[in-house]
Parts: sequence; C-alpha cells; structure tokens
Amino acid sequence: MASSGKLRDGGGMFGRNQRARVAGACRLAVATVGLLWGPAAWAQKPLGIDVSLWQGTITPANWTQVYNSGRRFAFIKASQGTTVTDPRFYSNVANAPVAGLLVAPYHFADPLNERQPADGHTAVDEANYFVAVAGNYMTAGYLPPVLDLEYGSSMGKTALSNWANSFCNRVLALKG
Repeated sequence: MASSGKLRDGGGMFGRNQRARVAGACRLAVATVGLLWGPAAWAQKPLGIDVSLWQGTITPANWTQVYNSGRRFAFIKASQGTTVTDPRFYSNVANAPVAGLLVAPYHFADPLNERQPADGHTAVDEANYFVAVAGNYMTAGYLPPVLDLEYGSSMGKTALSNWANSFCNRVLALKG
C-alpha cells in the first residue's frame, strides 16, 4: 500500500504491550509458515504494487512490464477523504487486469478531519465516498477493498481504531 508498512513507535499507534503482542504474533506466524511450508513457499509469495497519481500515467505496456517483473496484484488508489478521486484510478483499474494483475481499490483515509465536525468528515462519510467512487470494483473478480490509514495517531488508539472500524463496517454494509 501507500504506507511505509511500519508500526509507529514511541507513543504512536501501538503502546509498548500491544507492540510486544503484535511482534510476538508475527514471530509465531512466521515460524508456523516456515514449519508448514518452508523456504519454497517463501520464494513463491505473491508480489504486488501500490499506485496512485504519483506514479504518473501507467500505460497498458507499463502494466505488462509490471506483470512480467513478477508482480501479481496492484492496490490502486481510488479516493481520499470525501472529495478527492484519484485522476488515474479508472484507467489503472481498467488496464492492470488486462495485463493479468489482480486489483483492489484503496481509500487513503483522512481521519484527522474527524475532529472538525463542521467539515462533516466522518468515517462513514469517507466510506460512502469510497464506495461511490470504487464500488463497482468491490465485486467478484477483484481483491477486497483496502483502507490506507497513515494519519490519525494523534487521535489516540481507541479513537483511531473506532474510526477504522466505522469505515470498514460502512463499506461492508454497502457492499456486503
């Protein structure tokens, strides 16, 4: 996805005990996978990419190059907040599958606006907008939709978790 994939340290999203539990669970999962499938399975894990307007225009030939490089899926930015539609979303979501990639739309969350009620920018509002933009690509033949949650740690763990759950529950209610 668009995030760095790193857990925030030092008072970020996860407290010390939660980080320890997450790290322990990850080590257990890695050990289990290693025992059950071994190195051959690790060598065969699927690779993918995350794209948005920041990658510029991706032509059908570019998507073929992505596939030929060993990538098998793409997370494609569809929306952000309640007003931004990625201008490359519709071309990317149309062209990537033609090259053989599985795709999932993603929403770049803007939960900090949750603290500004005058904006009317709630998790449900963002989920409604995401489904309006990308709902046609939340069906069979596509990977499940993705929430890219990079900002909001200043909200606190509980508030941010509630925000994410509200968003996901709304998408699920709308798309099943």
